[in-house]
Amino acid sequence: MVPWPAPPGLEALLPANASDEFFAYYNPECASSIQQALLLFEKYIAQTGPYDGVLGFSQGAALAAQLILHKPESPPFRCAVFLCGAQPCDDSLLNPLGSGTAPSLRWLDPREEGQMLHIPSLHVMGLYDPDNLRSRALAALCSDKSGERKIIEFEGGHEVPRAPKEVADQLVAGVRWLVDKADFMQ
Repeated sequence: MVPWPAPPGLEALLPANASDEFFAYYNPECASSIQQALLLFEKYIAQTGPYDGVLGFSQGAALAAQLILHKPESPPFRCAVFLCGAQPCDDSLLNPLGSGTAPSLRWLDPREEGQMLHIPSLHVMGLYDPDNLRSRALAALCSDKSGERKIIEFEGGHEVPRAPKEVADQLVAGVRWLVDKADFMQ
């Protein structure tokens, strides 16, 4: 975890005298930070797993996707829910290029890589999320053969949708669909 500024809009939910610190899983501009987060996540799953599925929001979704891509032959999850997810980066960051230089980051582009994640996935994205294109890129990296990918859009931003009831009902139906899909593929 790295110290990080409060997300836009969160200040309105906090008391005026709040002095809370905020953190991110990693610094998205620093390959070693992403590598460290991935290693910690992998270690946590090894110590406490196995898990059938994963739910990740924003950076957590990107980190979960990164871990799935890191182990394509034996993914650590059978299904995934990505809420306002960001796309993962190229795994080559784990092997820095050149001697004595920092590795460069390259976010995976579905137009170049195609579908790379081959587990059932549910993607929930806000239509007004400033990172909506990154959520769409993550969804496009996920397999849709045999209907393994479902996308739910909601009238909102970079947030976990909480209203109206129709959106909550869609989420419940989407998670049920995902669990059924993962059980079927077992």
